[in-house]
Amino acid sequence: MPLDTERPLVLVGPLRSGTTFLGLMIRHHPQIHHFGEFEEGFDLVENLPEGWPEGDAYREWLSTFRSFRERGLASTPGLDYPAQVRDLARQFADKAAPEQTVLGFTVHTGLHRVVDVWPEARFVHLLRDPRDVARSCIGMGWVGHVYYGADYWIQPEQRWDALRAKLRDDQYVEVRYEDIVLDAEAQLRRICELARIDYDPAMLRYDNSTTYSKPDPTLAEQWKRKQTEREVQLVEHRVGAMLEHRGYTNSGYGAHTPGALERLKLLLTHRRKRLMFSIDRYGLLLWAEWKLSRLFPLPGYRKSVQLRVNRVAQRHLK
Repeated sequence: MPLDTERPLVLVGPLRSGTTFLGLMIRHHPQIHHFGEFEEGFDLVENLPEGWPEGDAYREWLSTFRSFRERGLASTPGLDYPAQVRDLARQFADKAAPEQTVLGFTVHTGLHRVVDVWPEARFVHLLRDPRDVARSCIGMGWVGHVYYGADYWIQPEQRWDALRAKLRDDQYVEVRYEDIVLDAEAQLRRICELARIDYDPAMLRYDNSTTYSKPDPTLAEQWKRKQTEREVQLVEHRVGAMLEHRGYTNSGYGAHTPGALERLKLLLTHRRKRLMFSIDRYGLLLWAEWKLSRLFPLPGYRKSVQLRVNRVAQRHLK
């Protein structure tokens, strides 16, 4: 049976929700060719509910996109945006083993547009407690406080709501991170059923060839041990009713809307910590050049600076 490129198995969910962890399990199924994150396909359309950028503009954007360059992918002149995305996926598909029949990848941004390229795609939506996602974003240097870390959960979940409205019931499953660490096999069987293949125990032997450990139940609900009461209140304030709508229990600490002064302090803390992280990682000179290249996008200069930023980022990949 040949590789099915018309119905890819697409893992979607917020960053820091465990998609790398689950993706490793999926990738270790002998029949699945899961090539990892495919942000070069959909990051550019994160804020587009419909329509596509011009093909030439997309190819120019790809020329400085880090993972596109590191993977040795090639863009093809003359293709519109959807056709170019499908061509990039084909380049990955060409590397599949003969026994692999399911094409898979992971998308965090622009996930609501995947079905516009592959109408018959199948989706695995990974959900994780937003209080844990918000806390995890601080360690990545993306935010300076859980109040802003909540954005990394809210927007992908809103995108998922938009996507799910376009799907049939047989096109998706929803999986909770907390359930995976408690009983991974049960959740993997659900995913295999969606992909119409048999479960294979090799999916749980990923620790033999990676640095990731077996599922650990203590990784669930870390917010109960590692966040202050006020931090939990702030995240719950940001996510609102989405928390309980997705099956998570409110902490019971009580609602507390931050006033103007507290919001200002949170913003200043957020900006200060992000600035310190960026300067520490990229150096003051490169950080300043990157900022200037955004304010004054001279031909060639912005691309040169971005490529240097990419090289630094690559050294710090986790």
